[in-house]
Amino acid sequence: MDAQWTFQSITSTLQVTGCHFGIKPPGWSYPKHHHHLTELVYCIDGEVTQQIGQENVLMRRGDLLLIKSGIKHATLNGASIPYVFFNLHFDLDDSDMRRILGAEPYRRIPGDAASRSRVPGYIGELERLLCRGIADSRTRGAASEQHVSLDAGQRLAVQAHTLLLVSEVMDLLGQPDGHAEEAAGPVPDASHFAADVAHRIEDLLSQNVYSDITVAEIAQAMNMSRYQCSKVFAHVYGVSPRQFLSRLKLNEAKKLLVTTDKPVAAIAELLGFHSATHFSRQFRRWTGQAPQHYRPKQ
Repeated sequence: MDAQWTFQSITSTLQVTGCHFGIKPPGWSYPKHHHHLTELVYCIDGEVTQQIGQENVLMRRGDLLLIKSGIKHATLNGASIPYVFFNLHFDLDDSDMRRILGAEPYRRIPGDAASRSRVPGYIGELERLLCRGIADSRTRGAASEQHVSLDAGQRLAVQAHTLLLVSEVMDLLGQPDGHAEEAAGPVPDASHFAADVAHRIEDLLSQNVYSDITVAEIAQAMNMSRYQCSKVFAHVYGVSPRQFLSRLKLNEAKKLLVTTDKPVAAIAELLGFHSATHFSRQFRRWTGQAPQHYRPKQ
């Protein structure tokens, strides 16, 4: 028998930046920011809240989180114990991989699913390669930042285990029992420049919830046409600036109706509506009920 199996040639580049293990005390936080690469976060111990866009995602021990490039997020350790984590920023110039990794703003894989995979083992091996003394530093409570130098063989091993880790995560994302959570939000394939512009538009919209600002005024503040402003924002967030602002106003209206005794007319004025009638009509369109009926009964 004379047989041969030939596989296609593979030429792909793995870029790894910001690869580190860390320990952060209770109350630690990191402000809202975004990266130009995919971010992988693995909670080794403790718990932490990741604020991604307008959502709060709680990570507990063993949970794994993938955050798409260009997505704004912030981190807060609101627990009473230290947060121990592994963090990796990476990019692969494989079009199929990029399409899958960029399909959603974020994907969370719960600890029970991750624990049944090779993810903990691969991260443990990266820990051995990168932070040979991390176990001792945890018990000592070391707070200093340590940079680890690697020789050529160790760098190759880190790349190999990073690829194995990403491969395992891709398998988990494709498994129906992996329970990966998806979030509605920014659409894939937004350029870094478009993401930066859209985030600045979001900041302006969020700062002007309590006003009657228009999309045209936002565009003028950004030195853009209204068409450009709406197009870039919708490309990144999947909704128009006007729809996004309406969501913000609805959330604020609900909060004011439930937590305060302000009259409907006062809430309408506070949120920048021209009249209580206009506000009531819009609120009914949003929720299907009048503002006064949304309030809890005393």
